[in-house]
Amino acid sequence: MPNIKMPRVNFTLPKLPISTTETGLKVGSVQLGRTSTISLMVCTCLVLACLLMYAPVKDYYTAVRDQAKAEAALEIVTTRNAALIEDVALLTSEAGMEDRAREQYGWVRQGENAVTVVGLSEGGEPSAAEILRTVTLNDVKAPETWYSPLLDSVFGYENA
Repeated sequence: MPNIKMPRVNFTLPKLPISTTETGLKVGSVQLGRTSTISLMVCTCLVLACLLMYAPVKDYYTAVRDQAKAEAALEIVTTRNAALIEDVALLTSEAGMEDRAREQYGWVRQGENAVTVVGLSEGGEPSAAEILRTVTLNDVKAPETWYSPLLDSVFGYENA
């Protein structure tokens, strides 16, 4: 195997002389005044603080939004449980069982005629089927606030 010698390349970066003077900061040939130097240092500190605080603030915001979502789901489940308790109490009586059989299955007693009225609604209350449906956390969205659209996009929160 032949011996191949690679040429040596010297590469150095130019060094900027940074020094402080009584009137401010000198970088290379540029002289910064005292107020400019202080402004630059404050801005640098603020940028570093924002970068360091982003992840913890994102985690906190996500936790707050998830808690609000869980509270909304709890409210729905509490309403559902109250409707179920009321439904069970109604079905334990003879009259309640008869009413349910008439409503759900169209049963009538001998000598009675069944009539079904279509197209009438009873206001804005949810139907029994909607209330009795099982609710999961994915079915509920976190409540909207005045700041949530902006912060959701800043922190990448998915309100699914």
